[in-house]
Amino acid sequence: MRNFGFRSGRADVEMLVQMKTAADSFVGTSKNIGVGGLYVETQRSFQVGDRVAVEFSLPELDRVVAVDAEVRWTRAAESGSGGIGVRFIRLPIVSAIAIEEYVRRKDDDRTPS
Repeated sequence: MRNFGFRSGRADVEMLVQMKTAADSFVGTSKNIGVGGLYVETQRSFQVGDRVAVEFSLPELDRVVAVDAEVRWTRAAESGSGGIGVRFIRLPIVSAIAIEEYVRRKDDDRTPS
């Protein structure tokens, strides 16, 4: 069973994520993010390899991040909240830097003084 808690290079973040496929558009809720991708809770059904466009705004970030992504794994709804892990495809460098800084700040918040 996967551990969905903190991993190095990832940070917990709950935010709305606009998702678009070739046939549909809907909103999911992220649970964590890293420069490589994010986990989104959704009741929608996906297959590994599906492509989806995602848009979101990190807390404290003034602009929207919009990037294509690929579904890398799925989590069935019967095991709790369903969701998907997506890998960003060609994430713009300014977005990658913003995500990395966000993850670093969250990691610093966890470090005991």
